[in-house]
Amino acid sequence: MNQYIILFIFGLPALGFCDNNDIHFYVWKSTYYSAIPNQKNISRSYCRQHEPGTFIGIVDDQLAGGAMTNRQIKLNNFTFHQQIKNGIYFMQGSLHARGITDGKEWDDEINYYVYKLTEDGITRGVWNSQKCKGLYLGQVIKK
Repeated sequence: MNQYIILFIFGLPALGFCDNNDIHFYVWKSTYYSAIPNQKNISRSYCRQHEPGTFIGIVDDQLAGGAMTNRQIKLNNFTFHQQIKNGIYFMQGSLHARGITDGKEWDDEINYYVYKLTEDGITRGVWNSQKCKGLYLGQVIKK
């Protein structure tokens, strides 16, 4: 299933036994970084506060339960679409990010547009919310 290839962003508990070389069960590190304003009236400080940060996990686990980043931002409701053209993987989707800044809760919908050269290769791309945008980097850290 194509949705499992997004291991660099998500994950779900293994149902049964798996081959240790099965990409569905690799541990991925995902980082949303370098947030800047997507609108003139939004500050860089605001975007830094809403920048998701880094999380590590298995796609299957995160699809089922979401993910918590190193910045204490909860990510869930992931969507994923993949297209392979001439051996290059192009992926896009969305997720919800929830956090607390200065005692106030916030909720952003984030869209992402990423690519990689191989199924388990380094993934690079961009992300955006209504008010901010930034860069994305994903990579396998354990097979």
